[in-house]
Amino acid sequence: MQRPVLLLTLLFLPLLAQSQRPELVVPTQQVEAIYALAASSDGAYFLTTYLNNVVRLWDAQGRLLRQYNSPPNAAENYWGIDLFFLPGEQAFALVTSRQVLFWKLNGELERTIDNPSADFSSAAVSADGRWLFTGNRDGALLKWDIEAGSWQEQLRFNTAVTAVSCSPAASHILIGTEGGEAILYDFVSGAQLLDLSADFFSVQAAAFSADGLYLAIGGAFQDFGDSDLEYPYGMASVYNTQGQAVSSFKDGMEINDVAIAPDGSYYSATIQMGASATPGALVQASTNAVYEIGDILASTFSPDGQAVFTAVKDADLLESWNMKGEKQTSRSPHRISGTHVCASPDGRYLAFYSQDFSHGFSWTDYENTPFSHLFQLWDLWDNRAMACVGQRGIDSLYFAPDGASVFTKLAGEKAEYQQWGLDGKLLQTAINTPPPGIASRELPEKNGKGPFLLSGGSDGIRIQDAGMAEIARIITFDSINWAVTTPSGLFDASQGAMGLLHYTVGLQAVEIEQLKERYYEPGLLPKLLGWATEPLRDVRGFQEVRLYPKMKAWITSDVLYAELEARSGGIGKVSFCINGKEVLADANPGRKNKLQIPLSRYEKYYHPGIGNQLSLRAYNAEGWLKSAPLTFAYRPGGVRQRGSETESAPAFSFVNAKDAELYFICVGTSNYAGDKLNLKYPDKDATDMAQALQDAGQALFGAGRVHGQLFTSAAENSAFLSSKANIQQAIQELARQAQTRDVAVLYFSGHGVTYGSDENAQFYYLSKDIASDNLSDPEIRRNYAISTNELTQWLNDAVALKQVLIIDACNSGKVVESLLSGEKALNSSQARAFDRMQDRTGTFVLSGSAADKVSYEA
Repeated sequence: MQRPVLLLTLLFLPLLAQSQRPELVVPTQQVEAIYALAASSDGAYFLTTYLNNVVRLWDAQGRLLRQYNSPPNAAENYWGIDLFFLPGEQAFALVTSRQVLFWKLNGELERTIDNPSADFSSAAVSADGRWLFTGNRDGALLKWDIEAGSWQEQLRFNTAVTAVSCSPAASHILIGTEGGEAILYDFVSGAQLLDLSADFFSVQAAAFSADGLYLAIGGAFQDFGDSDLEYPYGMASVYNTQGQAVSSFKDGMEINDVAIAPDGSYYSATIQMGASATPGALVQASTNAVYEIGDILASTFSPDGQAVFTAVKDADLLESWNMKGEKQTSRSPHRISGTHVCASPDGRYLAFYSQDFSHGFSWTDYENTPFSHLFQLWDLWDNRAMACVGQRGIDSLYFAPDGASVFTKLAGEKAEYQQWGLDGKLLQTAINTPPPGIASRELPEKNGKGPFLLSGGSDGIRIQDAGMAEIARIITFDSINWAVTTPSGLFDASQGAMGLLHYTVGLQAVEIEQLKERYYEPGLLPKLLGWATEPLRDVRGFQEVRLYPKMKAWITSDVLYAELEARSGGIGKVSFCINGKEVLADANPGRKNKLQIPLSRYEKYYHPGIGNQLSLRAYNAEGWLKSAPLTFAYRPGGVRQRGSETESAPAFSFVNAKDAELYFICVGTSNYAGDKLNLKYPDKDATDMAQALQDAGQALFGAGRVHGQLFTSAAENSAFLSSKANIQQAIQELARQAQTRDVAVLYFSGHGVTYGSDENAQFYYLSKDIASDNLSDPEIRRNYAISTNELTQWLNDAVALKQVLIIDACNSGKVVESLLSGEKALNSSQARAFDRMQDRTGTFVLSGSAADKVSYEA
């Protein structure tokens, strides 16, 4: 039985509905009580249940895969008391005090079993999946035929049956009661095999090891011979199937839950909250060594027995620990989104506020710790968020009549108001006299779009059309990180928020990076609301996701081996990266299910004398969806085996670390062939940037360690004109000279054009010899325009691990119309093109302005 412990956990919001379409999952924070935890036998999945009988399925990385909501006719007001996977692990059971609900992992509720008499207090399923055993509060142990739904009373005890566990290897069932009875029973023959009742005052938990050879019992023991002991103390014990005690752990408080490693070598105990100094304990059975593993609710072991996973009552949903009691991983919650929202009179700004529970994670903290309040402003034109943080609650907020400032009414007995500028600065505080203002919940029509309605809640700021259909949702995580989502699947997010999002396809978690090609839409909100005129992509045709293959890989004798298992998307290319840089775009050109990569071929990319990170990504056959990186630590020439007593010690070689050097190339193009594309300042901008890099480089790297080249359309020497051939030669020369420790900087100023279909569109920098922004002629592209694919290839040949690409290029989708204003903006297609390039090269890409905002020649 699991005792309720309140836990601050993650509520995830699936934003798409159909099961096999990708569903975008955005985390927000909710205070809830976890009542039970279960893990699959392979450690790939976890189940958690809460006060409202909601069950959530997570992967081993703590990402939500699916949520299961109890049906309306389910018993109400009775929380889940147990939760476990069924044999075969394609389904699970949720045990409440009045019902047992059987769910398939795909979301189908198969059946329910209602308690015919007293409340359920524990339950377990036989190894063959045919029988369900339930313990009742009235002391009855019932045996259910799951398929038929019929039952019969198996045993009866004097007190509540608080623990039931079925052996995975035999027809044995371990039973514990509130009165301290602990019995091993054969439910086929009806024979009692062991009686361990003498060891316990009460039993709260029971478990078998995966091989069925060991059993663990947790509860309390009363030593009546100890006159100083006023209350029973907690005890967890491990026994073999002959009833011999292998190990025992004792604590001042009762043991609520136990778990045992697959081979019985370790066990973990959850200790009742109170005065206990060790609320969670990991115990080595052979030595009785105890390791503290946090203030936990429940625990379970990994299939290999090398890790224990815990549900905690603090900030993290799940934590993992090694067998030395060292925390390996954890996952923390994020804030609740805005509760009050309004729009400025012209519709350009949104103002909303949210409560920040970042410093109060348990239920006690939630009730007793003051939380801060995040007041935020969103500029729809600039597509950016601004924020101010206060320590007091906000009852309401509204804009000044001129839209130039925002007033917030503070919570409290006094009618206290604060006035904020649109730059996020506090202007003044006023008491008692309400300033005039407008608290509009409507965004006016803009460029034929709208009007729209606003509403705030714990799941974000919702934007709806006049028919109340949701158009978009804004979720904020802190003062700088945010996400915008739509029902169609399009999304936009800050860089920091990207790492918090993921997709699910069925029961497979898919990293946000893997579906960005389809759904990432920079500047999404201004486009939806009419502040930007660039059209939105149509993603209605994206219904199914054809998954990349499963992959496993290992390194033996300086060779990286990989095996692939095709799934719905078949087998495509496999990319190979070293220290974040793609060095082999396709390591599997034959589309085989096995491949190997000799690592010695890529010696120039390795850090000399220190560790390196290698990674593989598998693609589907169509080439647009890739797996998460499978990573390995690798050190060339490292010691690979332990020497024997008769062998001499290995010889070590030492590599002198070279001081880092700076390599830069600056390109500016003001004058093009013909007179339609000419600009005023790119030549000067490139010259100024080259001088700045030279001066700063000399100060940072030292004399003789700065190597720069400048190419402009005004150069007198033809070798330094900004032609494609000159630029390519310079980058390739940089790639030959720069070493892994060096820094490479590329700067481009001039015109840029996006060309190609939307998902595969590339950004092209136009060299001096081009006369038009029309790139339909492949010969023009080949000779006079530099694509992001070409830059990727050239930069991947450079081993320098610190690379920066600065693009100060005019957005030339309508280049001729924008010549007078000198607009330098990247549209969404260009932003996506550079995003793909950044992922493949490990290069930092900087643009002259935001993806959807214009900067100007000056």
